[in-house]
Formats: sequence, structure tokens, C-alpha cells
Amino acid sequence: MRCHFWLPAAIGSLFMAALIGWLARPLSQRPDQLRSSLADLLDHDSTVGSSVVPKVPPGADHVPLEIRVGLVSQSPITAFRPGPNVLCRYQHGDVIPAQELMKRIASSPQHEIHCSGGPVQINQQHYQGDVSLLKGQGDWLPVVSLDLETYVASVVGAEMPSSWHGEALKAQAVAARSYAMAHLARPATTAYHLGDTTRWQVFAGEQSTTPASRSATRETRGIILSYSGGIVESLYASNAQVSAEAHGHLGASMSQSGAQQLAHQGLPLNAILGRYYAGASLARLTGMTSELLRKAMEVTVASTASGALVPLDTSLSHLVGERGCRFELRHLLSATPKHLRASGPKPNPFLPWDQRLEVDRIGESHVVILNKYPVQTSHMLLITQDWQPQTGWLSLEDWHSLARIDATTTGLWFFNSGPDAGASQPHRHLQLLPRLEGERICARDDWFRCCAAGTTTSAQDPLLRSARVAAISSTLTGEMLQALYLALAEDLGLGHPSTDECPRGAYNLLITRQWMAMVRRSREGIRGFSVNALGFAGSLLSTEVSDREWIHRSGPEALLQAVVDTQD
Repeated sequence: MRCHFWLPAAIGSLFMAALIGWLARPLSQRPDQLRSSLADLLDHDSTVGSSVVPKVPPGADHVPLEIRVGLVSQSPITAFRPGPNVLCRYQHGDVIPAQELMKRIASSPQHEIHCSGGPVQINQQHYQGDVSLLKGQGDWLPVVSLDLETYVASVVGAEMPSSWHGEALKAQAVAARSYAMAHLARPATTAYHLGDTTRWQVFAGEQSTTPASRSATRETRGIILSYSGGIVESLYASNAQVSAEAHGHLGASMSQSGAQQLAHQGLPLNAILGRYYAGASLARLTGMTSELLRKAMEVTVASTASGALVPLDTSLSHLVGERGCRFELRHLLSATPKHLRASGPKPNPFLPWDQRLEVDRIGESHVVILNKYPVQTSHMLLITQDWQPQTGWLSLEDWHSLARIDATTTGLWFFNSGPDAGASQPHRHLQLLPRLEGERICARDDWFRCCAAGTTTSAQDPLLRSARVAAISSTLTGEMLQALYLALAEDLGLGHPSTDECPRGAYNLLITRQWMAMVRRSREGIRGFSVNALGFAGSLLSTEVSDREWIHRSGPEALLQAVVDTQD
């Protein structure tokens, strides 16, 4: 593989592809760590030498996804031999006798021929899957539709010698699968997702599918490189020099010969990938069992087409904080949305809410809609159907609705209690960033886990004078969440609904299945940075008015410390 939609009839493939969203792109390379490990950013379960490596997510059922590959290398077609059970038809349905197929290809005025039912030979190559022959301005172009895992096994055999170490082959399989998934969401053309040449990644059908490539694919089935809810477009090249020359300007890239050397040194696939794709985690594609997420994907497609959804374009870099903690810093490249502007009237966008963004009703009290200006795809808002102030106490109904959703669709929940906490709207809304199975919840997940376990104290981190973190060890329920929420609020001096009509100050709230965190706030931002709950999760956003030189000089914790209420 070297550098660099048709809308499929199988809408399930589109739903899964939409998980990639606007993060299906090369993973940016940090200038301070060109070939760093994932160690400091990921959950880890083992070590190789002194390097901590990311977890390989547990097994899961196979997720059938179809990919369409343009066989660019096989155009023009000089020979086409369908298998004995293959049936070829014109677009309008008329069957083409096998013995007349090449004659029809050479002379037919039709522009589409579809063949299904078995393997086919095109020129000197053999392919499994359904094949469409598309006539453009010049020659016929064959496009094969096949299962993603079958495709990956062929790519692994074409891109890396099958005699190489098994762990290198498995790392190649993960990289090839991630790259393919990125192109499911961002296809090369309206006819196919990606081509079969080195412009994309090499696919040679049955010829390059070997027992070793099948084994590497099977043992990594469904595993991809993921970053903040998106799938990494994992670039790679034959060696470090080619990798740097071809992809250095695009981001992280794997050296295939380097992967082979690391495998011979005893490193497993996750440690190998950790050397090349800094900041990513390993996740596994799972069945789309969540009806809510299915609906969110459907609404995403429709609302993007209608213009109701306006994804934000950002660039990504990283900041190294205290004790090696790394923060994401996204710089807004799109025009600043109205809700981020400091002046001017701000009508309530949730009463009524935009029906084009509605995902689902949650009982009689709440509704889930898409965030109109997302950075991550499927960024959802849980809003009250009737007016409730963002500055009031969260109710038991709010918590019941959250727990009901999280039972099937989990991720990072967060809440900004008012303007001083970074809330952009006065109408009550909690927010959810969905996460793939096995994916890291947020950049500072380790910090929250340590705080919840009591291994990090306010003496070690002054931010804890304004924050409280509690561990969660049971299934989320409305009653449990409300009790934990009120206990944290009391401990931070925010009061209690029994004695206070509203909380005594602004705060941010973050909730996962493992912990709940609350941070008391003093102001919304400083130095042109607006900070909401995601800032404490390790995700910061800068705009044209942000003093990025200051934050690079002072560090991200200085920004967080400047906006919390220390209660001194």
C-alpha cells in the first residue's frame, strides 16, 4: 500500500461505516514522539521488555460487512471466465449465456453487467464474490463485492510475504482492515470503495490468499485501530524510509520490514502496532445490536444530506501534560458555530428541536437528537422534551433516561451545568460520545481510574481540590446514578436539592460505566480557550482567538486549573 460511494444496498454496512465519521483519516504524528508506544494513552495488560502495550479486545461474533473493490489493475478486460454456477445479467435483468460473455463485453451497448453465484476469472486472476462490470468512457471496469474479512486475507498476502513472522502478519491484517474500513465511509468513487493497486492497498484475489494470510486475518477478526470513536486510516509502507517519504506529511505510518524485525524480537501484534500508530487504541467491530445507534447512523446520513447536520473540520495535535499525561488539542478549521460565539442572541434550539436531527424518544420526558455541530460522528444529546434549566439539579427522570440508553449504547457521557461550565445552551441536555468495544473512553481515563481508586490525591494533584471521582462497580441504574451524583455534589460544597433550589455553583460531570467525576467551576475559559467537561477528559478545542502559544508553554493542566473553583 502506498498513499491514499456508492451507497451500498446493504444499509447495515453504511451504519457500521458511519462509525468512522469524520475521524476516518490518517492518524497525526506527534512532533515530540515520532515512533512512540501507545503505552501512556491506552489500557494495558502486559509488557514486552520495558514497553507497555495496549490490550487486544476480547473475541466477538463475526460482523458481516461488504466492501466493493475496483479492479483497476484488470482493466481492460481481455479474458472473463465465470465459474460453473455463476449467472451474469444485464442491468435490466436479461441473462447473458456464458459462451457469449466476452462477445457481449466487446460489443454490447449496455453499461452494466452483474455476475453472481461463484468465483470468476478476470484476465489471469481469480476472485470470490459478486462482480459488476461497469462501462465508462473507455474500457469496462470490473468491481468485486466481497466480505471484508475475505478481502483482508488477500491484502495481507499481497502486501507482506506469507513466510514472515505470524505476529507481523497479524499487525498487517489489523492495519489493512482499518484502512479498508476508513474507505467504507470515505469511498474512492461512487462505484467502489477503493481500488486494488498500490495507490490504495494491493488486492489480488485468490492468488494472494494463503494459509498464513487467512490465519492472520482469522486471529485478528474484527480488530481495528481506533481513535476517539473513529477508525484510523492506517498507512503503511515497505520500510521506514519509504514510510517517511510517502506518508510523513500525512501522519503515523507502519514500516512493514520494521514490523517483521519487531516480531522476531518477540513483540506481539499489539506492541508492534503501538510502535507506529501513536495515540490509537485497538477496538473490535461488533454487531450493531443497539437500535438507538442504528437510528443515529440513519439520521446522520439523512441530516447530512439535508444540511441539518454540520460536521466541524478540525486538525489534531497533542499536548504533553504533567507526569506524561497527553491531551488532545483540536483546532477548529471550520467557521465558528453560532453557539461558540460570544455575542448576539441565542434562541433555544431544543424547544422545539430540529426534527431532522431526532434519533429517538425516551419515554414521555426525553428525546435523543444529534449534536448539530459534531467533531465525532454519532455525538448525541439527551434533552428534556419540556423546558428544564441546564443550571438546575439533574432529576431522577434524567438519570433513568441515561441508564436506559447506556444499557445498549455506551460511551462517554458528560454534562455542563451552565455558562461558567462551558454549556452552550440553557435547555437541559446531557451528551454522549459513543465508543467502540474495547476502545479507550477518553485521553485521561487512567487519571480518573487512579482518582477513583484513591491512588491519586489532592496532595499529588491540586486539581483534585476542585474535583471528585467515584468508582462504579455495578450496572447503571437511575437511582444509583442519582445517589452518586448528589453525594459528589455535597462533597464539593454544591449543596443538595433538599436545601438548595439549584446547585451553589457551576460544575462539569463525566460518566462512564467505570466511574463518575464532578468538577466545580469558576469560569468558562481563559486565553481564548472555552473549556467544558471534555477538557477534563483530555480533549481541548482551540479557535482563531485561542492563545495556543500560551498553552504549549504553560501546559494543559494550567488551563484546567485556571477555570476550576478551588473553594479556598
